[in-house]
Amino acid sequence: MQQVVEVTSEAQWKTLAGAAKTYIMFFYANNVSLPSSQQAAGDWLSTASVLFTQLAALHPRLAFVKIDAEAVPALSTQFSLSVVPTFIVSFGSKVLERIEGMKVAELAQAIDRASKRHAEATPLELAPVVVDDALRSRLEKLTSASPVMVFMKGNPNEPKCGFSRKLIELLKAENIECGTFDILQDETGLKQFSDWPTFPQVYVNGSLVGGLDILLEMKEEGNLAEQLGVTPVSEEVLTATLEEAEKALFASLTELVQSAPVLLFMKGSPSEPKCGFSRKTIELLRANSIPFSTFDILTDDTVRQGLKKMSNWPTYPQLYVHGALVGGLDILTEMAEEGDLADQLGVAKKEPRLNTPDFAALTTRAPVMIFIKGTPSAPKCGFSRQLVETLNEHKFTYEHFDILSDDKVRQGLKKYSNWPTYPQVYIKGELIGGLDIITQLKEDGELDALKP
Repeated sequence: MQQVVEVTSEAQWKTLAGAAKTYIMFFYANNVSLPSSQQAAGDWLSTASVLFTQLAALHPRLAFVKIDAEAVPALSTQFSLSVVPTFIVSFGSKVLERIEGMKVAELAQAIDRASKRHAEATPLELAPVVVDDALRSRLEKLTSASPVMVFMKGNPNEPKCGFSRKLIELLKAENIECGTFDILQDETGLKQFSDWPTFPQVYVNGSLVGGLDILLEMKEEGNLAEQLGVTPVSEEVLTATLEEAEKALFASLTELVQSAPVLLFMKGSPSEPKCGFSRKTIELLRANSIPFSTFDILTDDTVRQGLKKMSNWPTYPQLYVHGALVGGLDILTEMAEEGDLADQLGVAKKEPRLNTPDFAALTTRAPVMIFIKGTPSAPKCGFSRQLVETLNEHKFTYEHFDILSDDKVRQGLKKYSNWPTYPQVYIKGELIGGLDIITQLKEDGELDALKP
């Protein structure tokens, strides 16, 4: 099934947008509520994500991406975002259609139109890739990078399609070493260069052999390695190579687990845990005032798989203290129940934070205070920009605070106001709300009445 790609940076999007593809973009934000007219039962974001994944499976010709509007403000600004959710149909960075709000029928129709345009191969969307001298030289070097070179979807540890997985299994069974290249990251020009329309593709000594079907036919006819003209790796050499690779990996992992006095290997980050066990472990360590560093195992599959083998511990999170494995959440919970967790771990507790911001004074620093990302002259997210434009249009006099400049204020004000997102508007120290509230007041003709 086609994967939905999570875009986490402007650089990642620039790389994706460089390919001649039609993209369906889903801009969302955590902790945002929808109007009752759009609100489905339960968690709207989870529902929307499931729907988006299902649509991706139904339209394999298109590329589907998700973007956290607050986490990647540059893209929110680039695409003039004013509300979430927003769905954009684009060719690269060229916007073709936009759907604002959770309008399922409109979204499905827009995606269906995009899929039909793609199938009809309009010049705009499916312009042929020209294999010029520079691209040809790059592809010639790439296809010759290893005696046997496989261009596949994903990598040998995590193939992204059944054909790629079966091809890797076939080569491993025949003890044939190969280099690989993930065409999901960049397939520019390879189909034209090889004149072969599908993946995976296998090159031997720089010459195209074919795909999985060709290699399966060759295997049926005799020894695959002989027909490919390569020497298979002997079991002894293969075992020795794997042992050396594992030894080098364990040495690297040992350095990693010793890189901080207390190091937690988790899914996600402390601010955005990606599983319940990781979230509860973070809460437990913080509740016991234990200072710690973290490593997101979702960002590096080599670490994720290798550490499980080295530690002989099959699950995450894993906590290491001075380079030694303590265990996971269950072990830490038992230790906390038996006594002081910091004492049992042999670490000093974190000193309590001082100089907590005076939020009451901060929110009343001016009759109208806005807390935004960036400054009024240079907002750092589309929501902040829209708020500034609205207040300026109605000739409000206000002061601002850039919450990106002080993380204590950024995190603390959310708790103080019980409002999870930014921007936030205060008038005479009272929270009015965010951009959605200000926009609603403007539409109702009630915004000017709030001027002090």
